[in-house]
Amino acid sequence: MFSVCRPRAGIPSKRKEILHNIDVLFPWKGERLFNNTFDTRVRAAIRVGDFKLITGDPGVGKWFPVPSTNSETIASISSEESQPSNTEGRKNADVKNLWLFNIRTDPTERHDLSTDMPELVEDLLRRISGYNATALPPVYPPSDPKCDPKLHGGFWGPWR
Repeated sequence: MFSVCRPRAGIPSKRKEILHNIDVLFPWKGERLFNNTFDTRVRAAIRVGDFKLITGDPGVGKWFPVPSTNSETIASISSEESQPSNTEGRKNADVKNLWLFNIRTDPTERHDLSTDMPELVEDLLRRISGYNATALPPVYPPSDPKCDPKLHGGFWGPWR
């Protein structure tokens, strides 16, 4: 059975580690932390067990409910007690570029644990670094002026 379908079928996933992304081309932000491991200015994310580490610019720091979520769940998640005290740090990656969440107890990623668990942070950064060491560099072809949408009725599409 596909690993994606296993949890929905009530079968535990065999996967304990998921590399979500390493985007070396996304603009780097902030200052490098943990200099002996992965560069935290680079946008990346990894999950190991219940923990998820995010580096670089986290993108939008908002939570969007699943369409099937009931109103009681949304109300409990949106309540003032569940709001993080460090939201400003999450919004501004110029100030901060490293977050650690326990996604089992904090599925909406609101409570950053990175300062409380530096050893785990370093371990996860080493794991990302290991994946990055085997990654091939992204290859983008040179720009072709013939693909300009102005030359094709204002639309992007095949031009050759």
